[in-house]
Amino acid sequence: MVSNQNKDKFDIEKLNIVKKYFSRIFTVLKPEIRHELDILDIPDQKKKELKKALAFLSYSKQKKYLKEIHNTYDEEAIKKTKKNSKR
Repeated sequence: MVSNQNKDKFDIEKLNIVKKYFSRIFTVLKPEIRHELDILDIPDQKKKELKKALAFLSYSKQKKYLKEIHNTYDEEAIKKTKKNSKR
């Protein structure tokens, strides 16, 4: 006789969030990428969010994304410098 206890138990494998997490392929950030993130002049919370986002990208996409981030922050730094020099 088969017990119905299995039906009553919480079946974690049926949760969509668990399925979604395990279906994603992610990589560990290489030291070079971690260093690039560490030298960014942004709040730690933003760095943490970036690390989580980058973990699901390939190495080449991580590099490309970081390059764009550096360019964006470099442009913002230049604008701030120009504003401060006008004062």
